[in-house]
Amino acid sequence: MVEVAYFNLPKSEDQVEAVVAPWDDMAFARADDEARRVIRLVRTEVFWPPVSPAPKYSEDLAAICLDNVLCAPALSDDEGGNS
Repeated sequence: MVEVAYFNLPKSEDQVEAVVAPWDDMAFARADDEARRVIRLVRTEVFWPPVSPAPKYSEDLAAICLDNVLCAPALSDDEGGNS
């Protein structure tokens, strides 16, 4: 049986957990069908060339794009911020 999951990686190590998607065989079949549909569209160049001018700003994606963040979070090897 195939399971799809993601790992929750919070600041506290004792709260790390794997979250398994509650998908059944029908959901996987629908996902496969959708992937095939998208591949067919790409092959027929429905998604290419890119739209010009670019689409207008979308508030729905602002959080994952880190809009309104003055600087990116620092990446470090330890919690003290040392690389």
